Amino acid sequence: MSNPPSLRLAIASDTEALLGMMERFYAIDGYPFVREKKERAIRQLLNEPLFGEIWLLEEEAHPLGYLVITTGFSLEYNGRDGWVDELFLEGSHRGKGLGKLLLQHAIARAEALGINFLHLQVERHNRAGRGLYEKLGFEGNGRDMMSKAVL
Repeated sequence: MSNPPSLRLAIASDTEALLGMMERFYAIDGYPFVREKKERAIRQLLNEPLFGEIWLLEEEAHPLGYLVITTGFSLEYNGRDGWVDELFLEGSHRGKGLGKLLLQHAIARAEALGINFLHLQVERHNRAGRGLYEKLGFEGNGRDMMSKAVL
């Protein structure tokens, strides 16, 4: 019988495993994936805890998924805010309550980090994700996020 999955903070030696999962995650919705840029971003986040955290979900040292929490500051949201920037589970591990475990961990970490509001984005077609997020208290704000690449 195997041990239950565990969460731990990612370290530099996890970069290759994270990149592999990230590439599979981005492929789901056809997001662009430039390995060198993603590797640079992972390493920057791992080296600058002020920016956030990467958590690795494992079962007997085998990666099952990951969670990225990033931090920011917003007057609208009363100071420190944060994002569930990425939450990914390998396909064979979805529908087993592990997404809920990751999201509950994100909420607990947000509290520990002094984050007043925790944000996330969900694809419109991702009904399962949206349902989970709503069950855990996330709400739409009636706005669409817009972005512009600067660098």
